[in-house]
Amino acid sequence: MRYTILFFILLMLFSSCEEPKKEEEKIETVLIFPRISIVSQNTNIADVTVEIEGYDGNLVSGAVVLVSNNSNGILKCNYDFYTGSYFCKYPIPANGIINVSIDSILSSYTLNYTIPHRQIVSKPVINVFEDSDGCSVLMGMPVDFLRTVQIGWTSSGEGIVYQITIRSALQTLYQASTESLTHIIPGGIVDVSPGQIYYIQINAQRIIGDPFFKTSRIYSAAIRTGDTISFNVW
Repeated sequence: MRYTILFFILLMLFSSCEEPKKEEEKIETVLIFPRISIVSQNTNIADVTVEIEGYDGNLVSGAVVLVSNNSNGILKCNYDFYTGSYFCKYPIPANGIINVSIDSILSSYTLNYTIPHRQIVSKPVINVFEDSDGCSVLMGMPVDFLRTVQIGWTSSGEGIVYQITIRSALQTLYQASTESLTHIIPGGIVDVSPGQIYYIQINAQRIIGDPFFKTSRIYSAAIRTGDTISFNVW
């Protein structure tokens, strides 16, 4: 009997000397590479498009993509086999913050993105359009594009990039972008002909990220169409 007791004591001593087993290290893997685009134009509804590429370069169609805001308004994006992307229309929240989460078996954890997107409420209105001689389109006068031409417009808010476009009925003749409220076109660089009707338009854009997804995986663009004015030249 005493040998049995001694055996159990020795067994307990040896057991207590064993090193505790270490938990297996969890290896986190991410084998998907999303590209997220959020675009709105003249509306408070944004188009949310998410394209997901796998590690092998193929598009991933089996993920779960959810769009939400800080008030927990959640919407699931549907996969479009024609475009190879997930898509939904989402109301722009008052604080301008849209959240996108992506779950896939190719990732050991959920990918979460917080993307600013604020609607542009007021459109830019052209208030200056004249050549260096003072001939103003707004006063019904033709302008001379062989001279410098100044264009000005009203503000659409902070953090806005304005795009100026001059076109004929068939093609775009000139485009430029600026954060200023004025722009000067150098003389002679716009190919216009006397007697023809042309159009100038100012659009406001609030852009975050990279539309080509080279420097960022997100692209957010709120666009507000501004004035379009027809004009002729000397």
